[in-house]
Order: sequence, then C-alpha cells, then structure tokens
Amino acid sequence: MEYSMDSVSPDGVVLRYCSGCKTRKPRNTQFKVSKNKPGGYAKQCFVCSARVTKSVKKSRMDPAPIPATSTSEPSSDSPANALANANGPDSDSKVFDADEFVGLGVIHYESLFQKLPDNNKAYSFTAIVDLTGLTDSERLREKADDFVALFWEKTQMRFEYEGKYSHVNTPSTRFKYSCAQTASRQSKPAKRTDVRNRDKGSMDTFDCQGWLHITVFEDNDIQHFVEDNFKMSTSALWSEILGKFPNPAVRRRDVYAITNAKKSNHYTVEAIDLSSVEGYIGLAFTLPDVLLKWGGQIREISLDSAWNTNGSHYELYALIGELYGSGCPLGYLLLQSPTEGKPGAKEKYIHSFLEHFKVKHDLKPIFTLTDKDLSEINAFLKAFPQAKHQLCFWHALRAVKSCLSVLRRSPKYYDVKEARNEFGDEIDKNFVPVGQVSEAERVNFVVSQTMIPRVTIRIGGVLQNTAPPKPRLTIRLKPLSEVTSKSSESMDQSGDLDEDEIMDDPAFDKLLDDTETDEEFGSEYMFDADEKCSKDPSYVFCPAPHRKQLLHLFTRHFCQHPIFPERFQTESMTSEEIRRNAVLEMYQFCYVHGLREVWGYMWILGIVPRCGDCGPAQQVPTICPASEQP
Repeated sequence: MEYSMDSVSPDGVVLRYCSGCKTRKPRNTQFKVSKNKPGGYAKQCFVCSARVTKSVKKSRMDPAPIPATSTSEPSSDSPANALANANGPDSDSKVFDADEFVGLGVIHYESLFQKLPDNNKAYSFTAIVDLTGLTDSERLREKADDFVALFWEKTQMRFEYEGKYSHVNTPSTRFKYSCAQTASRQSKPAKRTDVRNRDKGSMDTFDCQGWLHITVFEDNDIQHFVEDNFKMSTSALWSEILGKFPNPAVRRRDVYAITNAKKSNHYTVEAIDLSSVEGYIGLAFTLPDVLLKWGGQIREISLDSAWNTNGSHYELYALIGELYGSGCPLGYLLLQSPTEGKPGAKEKYIHSFLEHFKVKHDLKPIFTLTDKDLSEINAFLKAFPQAKHQLCFWHALRAVKSCLSVLRRSPKYYDVKEARNEFGDEIDKNFVPVGQVSEAERVNFVVSQTMIPRVTIRIGGVLQNTAPPKPRLTIRLKPLSEVTSKSSESMDQSGDLDEDEIMDDPAFDKLLDDTETDEEFGSEYMFDADEKCSKDPSYVFCPAPHRKQLLHLFTRHFCQHPIFPERFQTESMTSEEIRRNAVLEMYQFCYVHGLREVWGYMWILGIVPRCGDCGPAQQVPTICPASEQP
C-alpha cells in the first residue's frame, strides 16, 4: 500500500516530497506527471530527474576527450571558440562534465546569468527559470525565443531553433535550440560556377554538441480554474475554459491530467500502528478527511470482513459509519493469519484498529454492529464498552438455522442453577440435556415428532406459565379510562393473524429460506471444542418439524423493543418485561415439545439470556433493535 507523499502548505499550495533532494517542492510546477499511473506524479523533481538522466548519459559516453575540430580556421577572439577549446585536447577533464552548477533550482532569469561561471569552461546545468517580466507575450514559443535572445546577449553564445515537443501529461512544451556553431548542424557551402560571384563563406564551426532545451509551462490561471472545479466532467470543464480563455495553450487531455491529479489527492490515508503478533501480518489505514468532517456526527459503526479479495490471502475488514442512512467508509484493516494462529491474536489486531479511532479521532458511537464472529464482538466490547452492541440479524438467523439442522451434536454444559436463580421454579431443574445426567437420574421428556399448535396466555401483557391467578379489580379515573378506551379502539385486532397463519405466509418462508439440509455432525468450525458428537445413534438435536416455529420465535424476539407496540396490548413493555417474556416463551415451547437439547443450546448461546455481553436493552431505551441476539 502506497501512502501519499503530498502535503498542503499554509497558503494552500500542494507540496510533494522529492526522494532525490529530500525536500518538499510545489507539486504542480516541479514534478512531472506520471505516464504509467493516471493522476500520479514522479517521485523526483525536474532538477533531480535531470541530474539522474545526465548521469546515465555520461556513463554511456566514450571516456576519451572530444577533440575540438573546425571546418575553417577558428578566430581566437570568438567566445564560442574559446568555450569550445577551453579544456583542449591536453586537458584532463571532459568537455561536457557536469559540476556544482547542475541543478540550480528555481531562479529568476536576471539572476541566472550571475550564477553562470566566467572561466571559459564547458558546463552542463539545469535550472527552473522564472520568466516574470521578460516578455508580455502569451505564446510559449515567443517566451522561449525571448529567453534565447537574452542568453545570446549575456553570454555571446547563439542558439538556433530546432523544434518542439508538447508534453502529454503536463500543460507544457519543450523547445529545442542547438548551438549556431555546431558542425553537425551546418548546411553544406554553396559552390558557384559563375566567376563573377564569390562562394559564400561559412562561420567557424566545432563539435561542441551544445544544446539548449527550454520547457515552458502554461500560466497558472487555467490550472487553478481546473483544480478548483475538478469535480466537473472533462467536457464541461473544457467548455468553460473555452468560454473564459478563447485561445488556451492547453489541450483537452491536459485538463484531464490535471483533474486526475487533483482527484487522486481528494482522499488521503493515514497509517495505523497495530499490535504485533508472531505469524500475523497486519496493515491498517484510515481516511482522515472523512473523519475530520463527519467523525463527530457518527453514532453507529459496523465492522465486516471479506475473504478472497486479493491474491496474498489477506482478510479485509472495513469499518463503516452511518451518515444520513448511508454507509461511509472510515478505515480498512488487512490481516494475514497463519494456518494455526494463536488464540486471541485476531481479536488483538481488531481491538488495536478500533482503539485508534477512539483515541485519535474521538469516535463515540452509541451503537456498534458486527456479525456473529466472536473476535469482532469482543474487540468492540473492549474498545467501546458504553455502546450498545447489535448483531447482524441475517448472520444470527443463519447461525441458528444451521445449528438446528445438525442432528448429532450435543450442546455445551447447561447450568440449570443459573437459570433457576433468575426465574425460580418456572424452570424445571430436571429439564437438562441428556448428556449432563446419568441414565438413572434422567427424567424422561417425550420429544414430539410433529408440530403442535402453540397456545400463548398473557394477562396484562405478561406471559403466563401456569393457570392465571384471580383477576384483580382496577379502578381508573375518567381521563385515563378515555385514553385507554381510545387506544384500545384504535388497535384493530380484526387483522391480527394466528402464529400458524403467519408461518404459512410466503413472505415468511422467503425470509427463513427453509431449504437447510440436515447434516450428521456438521463442520468443525461451527462448534467449540466442548460441543461433542453424540455416540447415541438415536440422538437427534432438533426434529425438523419444530425448526420453523423456533426460528419464528427467534425472529420475533430479535425485533422486540420497548418503543414497538405488541399485539393485544395497550401499554408498552419495559426491557425487563420483554426479556422475561422472551425467556419463558422459548422455555415453554421447548418444554412442551420435549426439546431439552435445544433449550440448553438457546440458554448457553445467549439467545434467551441478555445476549451475553452485547448490552442489555435498557441501556438504550429509545433505539435498541433487540432484547436478545446470539
């Protein structure tokens, strides 16, 4: 993963770090746009790139000195001749050796000539020249010609125009000028047969190989306009540019390159320091711009993972925040795990990832959401203990449905004392899984092999486990009775359906997707070490006729909340009442049908108790999507 080498100065100029000179320079004027990476820039500035190019060319040149030859007798007072012969054939140095004048940086054109040496030696140098004040012309060729004329005036060295090259990825053009006294660039002398006319003579020429390359950049007005409106399409931008600048020197593809470069920096990433565990490789980063803008408003976050997204076998975790009903990415974690990892290592990485958002960006969610992965759940509970943790309904429903379809797996140890301490004699002490008691102490509970219609008795909204007590007489004041009667009349019970009718609804069948295939022992990854395979060939964890009713109960309990009205009730229930009713309703169903194994599984897994450590419903009385989850 590459992180941005760019930063923004206090005055709003985008700066880029040069890997050559180890300094930060303006990105748009000092770095070349990458050809291989759309919207990217080179790692080295123009000066450092020229230095490297010069060094490569130098290594390929013949090490022998280049002799100074002439097609005619040279003049001793010629500045070009003096510069060409400065090193001479007897000199130890080469004519085109570069020295400390390679890479002069940004310099005004008037100061450039003061920097040039006057010792009649040949030098190769690169500089970024500010042409402000040199000419009023807007044409790039005229700017380059004016600079060449000034160069001739100051140094007595004349260069002639040879051609140009328009860069594809930057709004600039490179003009090439060759030395006027270069022998290889001269035309052949014209011989005349007429004796009345003399042959035209030629100036002194040499193999000096002098070149002047001038790259002229466009004015920043168009570039600034494009950068300020980079979100517009290229067609719309080009139309606006033609309206504001009738004769632009840039081309349409230059506009496209500028917008791509701007968009590439629209989202920056920030690396996260993670805990280190032997055998694991973790890489994480955040989106600081998003968090800076929205971090204080995010109240619900979720974490989800995906496999097989890359060839390096990294598991991808994405942290998503809720913004106006839509998910917004906040950060990503890439984790590579060994075949046999250490227990708790994945949880350690996820917790370190979440802790960064809590400490660095002051993220304070009210709700956290994951699937049924215990490492994700525990990491959230440690990082955000005050938040209400909610499990994904789809994952929870799938997990329960899969477990109910495994025939010969006994549940974990069910502590009946814990259940009776909370609910007393309403929980039968003998109603425990068969594997927990000896055959002599075992009480026989007949397992129903067919679906039995279920009758639910409620008085005042409270689920009744035994015969209802004698009704009490309640006297209400008149205003309260009017409110009660209105609320009772407003509840149209004529449309209420029995549970059997609801389960026959095609929409309910589609939700449950009742196509699960029974398995003998199931996959090992679904169960803990103490969930053993039963050796009894007649053992059945949950008969198929009861699974649909169990899933219906689970679905209804999952969606209960104090602010949601219940059927046949005029008053809302508290979270404690919801929990009590859910536990007893699930217990009664299992007890009547003889499903002692299923009851033990439901209690241990946490579907009936308070979702373990996932937070009781009363913590968030206004919005808490469930009183029980797996």
